[in-house]
Amino acid sequence: MKVSVILRTDGAPSFLEKAIWGYATQCHRDFELLIADHSLTQETGLLIQRMRNETDLNLRLVLEEGGSIHQPVVLNKAICAASSDYIIFSDSCCVPRWDFVAQHVGRAKSGCMLFGDVIRLPEVASQRISTEHILSGQATSPSWLRSQGVSMGSRMLPLLSGPRLAMWLDRVPTARHKWNSLNSSAWKDDILRANGFDERMKDGDIDRELGERMHNAGIRTKQIRHQAICLQLDQTREQGGVDSEARRCSRKIRLDTQRHRFTWTPHGILQGSQLKRVFSSQDRFEDELDKHLKAA
Repeated sequence: MKVSVILRTDGAPSFLEKAIWGYATQCHRDFELLIADHSLTQETGLLIQRMRNETDLNLRLVLEEGGSIHQPVVLNKAICAASSDYIIFSDSCCVPRWDFVAQHVGRAKSGCMLFGDVIRLPEVASQRISTEHILSGQATSPSWLRSQGVSMGSRMLPLLSGPRLAMWLDRVPTARHKWNSLNSSAWKDDILRANGFDERMKDGDIDRELGERMHNAGIRTKQIRHQAICLQLDQTREQGGVDSEARRCSRKIRLDTQRHRFTWTPHGILQGSQLKRVFSSQDRFEDELDKHLKAA
């Protein structure tokens, strides 16, 4: 099964390089890797060019021209650029375990979206992880992480669990709709029917709001927190001018989605009242998208 992996990025090229090397170790090889960037720097551009030469990955760059700082805009563009029927979402600061893609692929089912979590590492351990540690598997080894001062508390349970225990733990009920862009996946058709991310939103609620729209449309949620493992490296993100008013607006949009059980946003991939409809197929969606872009 071929899939598309979308990595959102907004800085820290050194962490992006570690994430890409993580995908070079995957046991499931049939995927493309799309880097969704809204603030491309020369350093990042050169890194991607080099990684294309050093790995055998199908590596593509999706850039939002004009330097929009809003993640939903470039993520929607990446969704349209994805050539596969199934999409995995993660982040440039997240290093996947060798079976990350395989876990998402193996549990993909019609009418279902998957959500995972990340294991957040402290700054010192994040900086010490090297390409060699990733390629050898040490980066996701509990013993190696412990040697770097990482506490083996409850947050490390996914790494400490064997396959059977991980499957059992993921059956334990948890909060719903935790669909996120750090470790989640869904069928492209289901994302398109919801019209992608709401481009009015500017903070972390963008992920859950899309997940809630898909849930309202009847797409089931399934957690794979203990099976699809990725490490989140510590970095300081620029907030890009997201102030309290913007956060309040984003929260209101999400609450409206919950209250009115919206399944579509008119502020997503396709925009305009004449385009507020549910698409029955990928081909039809692309036809409508093409018409919309030509008319713009």
